[in-house]
Amino acid sequence: MLVVERDADSRNEGLLNQVQSRRVKPVKWWATIGVLSLSLWAYVWIRWVASGDVRPTPNGPTPIPHWQVFVAHAFEVGNLLVLAAVVYFVVIRGWQKKQQLTNDGMLVIAFMTMYWQEMLASYFRPLFTYSTAFYQWGSWANFYPTMLMPRSQFIAQPILWEWSNYGFVVIGGAVVGCVVMTRAKIRWPALGKVGLAATCFAVLGTLDLLMELAWLRVGLYAYPQTIGWLTLFRGHTYQFPILEAVLWGATWTVFACLRKFVDGRSHMFSDRGIEELKVSTRRRTGIRLLAVIGIVNSIFFTYNVLCALSTLHAGPWPTSIVNQSYMTDNLCGGQTGISCTNLTTPVPKSP
Repeated sequence: MLVVERDADSRNEGLLNQVQSRRVKPVKWWATIGVLSLSLWAYVWIRWVASGDVRPTPNGPTPIPHWQVFVAHAFEVGNLLVLAAVVYFVVIRGWQKKQQLTNDGMLVIAFMTMYWQEMLASYFRPLFTYSTAFYQWGSWANFYPTMLMPRSQFIAQPILWEWSNYGFVVIGGAVVGCVVMTRAKIRWPALGKVGLAATCFAVLGTLDLLMELAWLRVGLYAYPQTIGWLTLFRGHTYQFPILEAVLWGATWTVFACLRKFVDGRSHMFSDRGIEELKVSTRRRTGIRLLAVIGIVNSIFFTYNVLCALSTLHAGPWPTSIVNQSYMTDNLCGGQTGISCTNLTTPVPKSP
């Protein structure tokens, strides 16, 4: 009788193990999303390059102040130098020391893969415009599947400056957020994860506000369409939508939590189930990298959707921006036949 019971228990245990092994691990889901994100990026950029539309957006009739040209190029050079340092010390040196990609190395790479989504925030109407003082070749926004905003190919995307921001500003904010949560836990031991995240959000939202106001003041870019009562310095070229600090502060906080809250093996949330995969170390690292690419692109996509929806409630372009043609990105005004100051449709939703 005991032998029969033991046989039954072993069979049940075997069936349970088979069911668990067949279950799709979360890390595989995230890795699949990572592959999809990279595929969409390749699709959009290949179509953009093959189209022949890779050309600079014209400045328009308004001359760009020489000091703004200098500042824009100085930021480009400075960003590239900082990015090179981050890639070397965080990605390459980290790999050499650990003989595999570290969490921070994966995050730096993953954050840079988010850049292709940049203009999804302007899916309906332009959330931002960039100064044509940067080195720029227009944008690939019109090759997003079902993109609704017309003339989106003229957004003057400053690839050298903005893409490098994804490589070190985003990870820098995540590191700051982790430091804030660590200090907060020491100061208030009773704080749980929600309280720590809330503290992190307050700091990172404020950091984004201060950082962007500095960039706006020197004319690197502009927010031409904002919700009036949620706007700081409304009507000026450096007007700033408070909602941006809220949404990006929240997104930055999620990235910081992804970095900080790891398990005993230093596995991030996106790595769940990785230890159950019977694969080589190199392949496991590849799966982990794809998974973190998938999760950060999903988070960033959510941010972009919320930003895009906010533009549907935005008011007209201020004349301070309209009068500077190098900040309108050829989206409206001038010879475009589209009014930038029309209250109802500053830029139409469809051609």
